[in-house]
Amino acid sequence: MEEEQYIGGMTSANMKKGLISGYGIYATNRRIIGTKKRKGVLKGFLVAGVLGGKAGTVKGDILRGAFAQAFTKDESAKQIQDLEKNKDFDIYKENIAQIEIKKPGAMHGGHIKVKPKQGKQIEISMRGREEFGHMVDLMKAFFPEALEVEE
Repeated sequence: MEEEQYIGGMTSANMKKGLISGYGIYATNRRIIGTKKRKGVLKGFLVAGVLGGKAGTVKGDILRGAFAQAFTKDESAKQIQDLEKNKDFDIYKENIAQIEIKKPGAMHGGHIKVKPKQGKQIEISMRGREEFGHMVDLMKAFFPEALEVEE
């Protein structure tokens, strides 16, 4: 079996699950991990991973841009270990039937819904359009076959 590798993720004050404001979604090559707000991330959002090879740039309180450069094996293992400490949920790729991402509009919020093959779906609300774009990129890297995007 392939070793688990960190792909990337995002924590944002504009995302929430239930009553928890400030939420994070991260992906490895095997699973999605949801976290309560990570310590030190109070505003904006954080993006990190292996897509595109570009590092984000700091502008105000937000780290923007494509995903950061590829992690070494040790860096990837440390990221996964850190996520385990703050994990609210995780779901493995083979248990996912569909990932739905809806773009936030002026009058309504967006969301990401992870629909398992069995059991209750996971829903995270999203208010920011930038979060939407980064989440679509992240889920395309994680499991494009299961992804449904509603603009």
